[in-house]
Amino acid sequence: MSAQKPPVRPWLCSDRLVDAYLARAQDGDDLRVLKTVRAIESLIVNAGIIAVTSLAIYFGEANAYVVLASIVTLGLLNGVLAADYRALARALAELTDAPSSEDDTSPTAETSDTDTDPQKDQQD
Repeated sequence: MSAQKPPVRPWLCSDRLVDAYLARAQDGDDLRVLKTVRAIESLIVNAGIIAVTSLAIYFGEANAYVVLASIVTLGLLNGVLAADYRALARALAELTDAPSSEDDTSPTAETSDTDTDPQKDQQD
């Protein structure tokens, strides 16, 4: 009867991606390091596409198709990378929220029981 409900996630976070990242975390991967690597990867790819686009613009109108393709690729790639990054950030947030909420409820109950007993003993 006490089945856990799946966490409510924003519509822009893919449940499948978040669950995949949570599974990776359970296998021992550090999601904070993976998040940093993804951000660096995104910066490098964006810099490369912007460099190709800038060179195509610099060398003239004959490369108009290269410029158009580069801009479209930059937009599509950033959309995919942003979705992946949001899912990774959401998985990291769920991991950091889950242990703290469990730890807060269990020790507090134990601490309050042990705290009240010595106080009663001292008052008696």
